Amino acid sequence: MLKKEILDKADALGIELNNKAIERYVGHGLIVGKRVSQGYSKGVVTQYHERTMEAIQLINDLKSSKTIKHQKDYIFILFWRGYPVQWDKLKERIMEFYAEMVDTFERIDELTNTPYYGDIIAEIASDEVSKFKPIGRPSKSALETLERRSKDTAQLYDLLLSLLSHLFMHGNINNDLLGQMIRLMQIDFIGEFDESLHIHSMINISGWHARLLNSSEKDFDETAELIAVLKQYWSQLMSNYQSEYHIPLIGDTLRIFTSYYGQYNESDPTWNYKFYILGLISSSFRHQLKDILSNPTTQEAWQQLIAILPALNLNSEKEVNLHG
Repeated sequence: MLKKEILDKADALGIELNNKAIERYVGHGLIVGKRVSQGYSKGVVTQYHERTMEAIQLINDLKSSKTIKHQKDYIFILFWRGYPVQWDKLKERIMEFYAEMVDTFERIDELTNTPYYGDIIAEIASDEVSKFKPIGRPSKSALETLERRSKDTAQLYDLLLSLLSHLFMHGNINNDLLGQMIRLMQIDFIGEFDESLHIHSMINISGWHARLLNSSEKDFDETAELIAVLKQYWSQLMSNYQSEYHIPLIGDTLRIFTSYYGQYNESDPTWNYKFYILGLISSSFRHQLKDILSNPTTQEAWQQLIAILPALNLNSEKEVNLHG
């Protein structure tokens, strides 16, 4: 596809586009083109990818929504949605984000070691469980149920943040913390799913920077393939919720991040995409993860987890209403 074709199609669709804008998109790595010779003494032209017009339509939508401050951040959305981007430009942006992540997880570790950390977690958990407090004057039994659920929720938040902190500071998953979280959530498929959980032995965040630094176009291509598989799993989960913030446990953890780290999500709508892409590009288990996710046992366990998650909130509500 030549530049003139792109301009003509954009005009037909009512999209404002000119040569300068195309050059800017190329500079940000949002669209892909390559120089092609037209033959002896005829010079060269830039041939753009066949999906360039689709990408420009998405770019135009993102500009219209005005939710993302910088156009250079569009590259994360385009890559996540399967559009071709300039992988080297994406690599540069991911490396910038990695530096931000180092600072973020160091602050998480500092937070979990402060004397007021337990009070913060308890308050957040109490606020969440209070949503299920019945109207009117609750019974003593209902109040005891709320208190019990509040303590369990606080423990789950504590375990999750401790798990994240340990993962970053030590480069691997703490099995004891993971086991405690699974038992607290009362997930009964762990025996069948145990082999898949051994993926933790392949996670090594301490090696992320070196792998990211040495990543190639092949790594980005493999990551794009894996993202397509992961999106299938995510769509199954999200079919039950309005947004990621409404997912029991996961959504509340995101809120904790949002409360204490200004760059997360609300001020940077592309934060999630950056984090996921960073983890997949820098990991050493892309092929293993793809195999695991394609395994029928994994798919069955995922369906069980999806069924369990709503119970974390619904059980609280039912218990309170029953004794209210």
